[in-house]
Amino acid sequence: MNATKRPQTIQIFLPTGDPNGIRQAEITTRSVRVFDVPRSELKLFTETPESSQPGLYFLLSDENGDGEPEVYIGESDSLRDRLKNHDSKRTWDRVVAAVSTSNSWTKVHVQYMERQAISLAKAAGARQLGNSAAGYTSHVPAPLVADCEEYLETIRVLVSTLGFSFMEVPASKEQIADAEILSISGTEMTATGIYSSAGLTVFAGSQAALVRKSEIYPQIEARQSRLVEAGVLVEKDGHFVFTQDHVFKTPSGAADVIFGLNANGWVKWRTADGRTLDELLRAPS
Repeated sequence: MNATKRPQTIQIFLPTGDPNGIRQAEITTRSVRVFDVPRSELKLFTETPESSQPGLYFLLSDENGDGEPEVYIGESDSLRDRLKNHDSKRTWDRVVAAVSTSNSWTKVHVQYMERQAISLAKAAGARQLGNSAAGYTSHVPAPLVADCEEYLETIRVLVSTLGFSFMEVPASKEQIADAEILSISGTEMTATGIYSSAGLTVFAGSQAALVRKSEIYPQIEARQSRLVEAGVLVEKDGHFVFTQDHVFKTPSGAADVIFGLNANGWVKWRTADGRTLDELLRAPS
């Protein structure tokens, strides 16, 4: 579904003037508006006319504090009513909600986009979706499918612009030129990946060492455990194996998980000709 990248103008509006409060984003030539709402300001959002519309929403929870929130994806023909219900029944820190600026979406639109968004988030390796099913499915006419795909691509761009990467599917190893592939290795593992604006993508089949000193590296051990729970890592023959491509926000975050201890990813990740990632990206003097 990823469209060809091209320059775009995105408008971000702060309704309260607080950059940490509600943020409203839209591409000026499209009919989609996305709201980023801290839970503390949910009441304020539910007082807006947009909140009474059909919409697609994402509940985010970063209880682990590592910058990779758990995600729950849903839809409703009244965001206001659905989010008020979630306010008492589910743990979350903020909601990202998408609506039509022309109030033209129907239940069929948002159900279709929910299903596609869940599929995207799973492919992106989003953590703990919390969705028990793949979303509602029914026959959707081809013209409506085309509209929904365009709406969802706009939502993906806006959500990513607001700082949330849970629908950013990493490029696969087969799509990358050999010269761009990075590798990292140790006595217990070897891994390959690529660095991009999304972060450091570790490719499926890469290995990671188990944490040997839990008392020293409890956060890394917890991170590995969460990846095991998400199905990204499986233990095999005394080490972990990545079952799918997975994006880490930083090269060092990826290196920590792979080595099972603190590691500087900027010098551990290397190109085929031996250059470190730091050397590869360093601006010429």
